Amino acid sequence: MKIIKFVKNNKIRILFLFIVLGVIYFNTIDDYNLHKNPNEEKYNVILEWFNNFSDKHNINYTLAYGTLLGYVRNKKYIPYDMDMDLLIGKDDAYKIIDLIDNKQILYNVDIKNIGGLNKNKIYIIINKSHNNEDMDESNLIKRPRHNCKGDKVDSQVDSCSQNILFSRVIYNNVHCDLCVYGEDEYIPTDKGINLPETKKVKFNNITTKIFKSDEFIHDYLIKQYGKDYLIPNHEYINGKWTKI
Repeated sequence: MKIIKFVKNNKIRILFLFIVLGVIYFNTIDDYNLHKNPNEEKYNVILEWFNNFSDKHNINYTLAYGTLLGYVRNKKYIPYDMDMDLLIGKDDAYKIIDLIDNKQILYNVDIKNIGGLNKNKIYIIINKSHNNEDMDESNLIKRPRHNCKGDKVDSQVDSCSQNILFSRVIYNNVHCDLCVYGEDEYIPTDKGINLPETKKVKFNNITTKIFKSDEFIHDYLIKQYGKDYLIPNHEYINGKWTKI
């Protein structure tokens, strides 16, 4: 009864609040629709190439993390997302390892053998230590890093020098994280499991795959971004994206 009485006594204030929230929400949506991701064309190249690659070699995958969120929320790449994300199952990770040719698909420790990466080619760079659980007392992964020239480095200086993922698809100075699916994030490959069923969809006019179950996608995005994942959390202010 107290709630009903409060609503009756504050109708105008509540209405005004909803109007303000609506204006903020739709203005933010307009920001997303007016601005495209600066790496959109490169992302399209990677996505199309990987889809063809996966079809050829019977590799299952799905859009994941921010890339899947972009598909669900805007049907395009999130304007400020500076990488792409895909998930593969454990068996599919080993299928890719079996395809290593030391030209286009190779371990990070072997980059030097090909003289570094050519930015106009697409590569799958596999972390040679992808099964290593080498953690310190803070649970930070301490696997070796190698840059895109093949040199050993101490920090992430470029797309090649990550040390927590199974691999990355790299093209023209942008990358797509290729993660093994499991109960936790950034797991050793042998602790991964195979993906749930997926389906083909069009994303930014490119054929790709997502989880087949809409309910599963909903639960996955809630786990990653919270129950309000459909509401954008960045605004375009003074020429740059700013987190709200």
